[in-house]
Amino acid sequence: MKKSILILVVAFLFNSCSQSITFKKEAYQGFKNNFFWEANEYSVTVAKNGLLSITGGSTTDQMVISLSSAGKGTYILGENYSKKVIYTDKTTATAIVFDTTIARPGGNNGGIIGDGEVIITANDGATISGKFKFNAVNADANSDQVYVNFKEGVFNNIPITSL
Repeated sequence: MKKSILILVVAFLFNSCSQSITFKKEAYQGFKNNFFWEANEYSVTVAKNGLLSITGGSTTDQMVISLSSAGKGTYILGENYSKKVIYTDKTTATAIVFDTTIARPGGNNGGIIGDGEVIITANDGATISGKFKFNAVNADANSDQVYVNFKEGVFNNIPITSL
């Protein structure tokens, strides 16, 4: 009996220590380099040619997801793709720009290549929702900060503005 209670207490403690994303009615958030990140301001625009731009951030950073369409589906990110994410860190005197379309030499496998995916799960014409994960490479090849990683990212019920 004592073992059963101990196992339940330990399981509860481990479960309560995990990080998870809390869904809000509207949100643009995820885990940046394993730490929770959330945009304070965000917007979605769809151009007349169908190009989608999801922009969000704060005074210290900005993320822009650019896709060829606003339709539901999976969009693959990577080197030489027109679909991309650009993340800008504005915490230094010179902004640091990370891009999923960049590749640079180095690393254990001979190179660092931006990659990832964006999945649009809902688009009712008024709002858009989906999820994302990606590795974006630093545009400055001389920087020690080689890439930024986002995982478990979501954009939820963000109002769409048509251009």
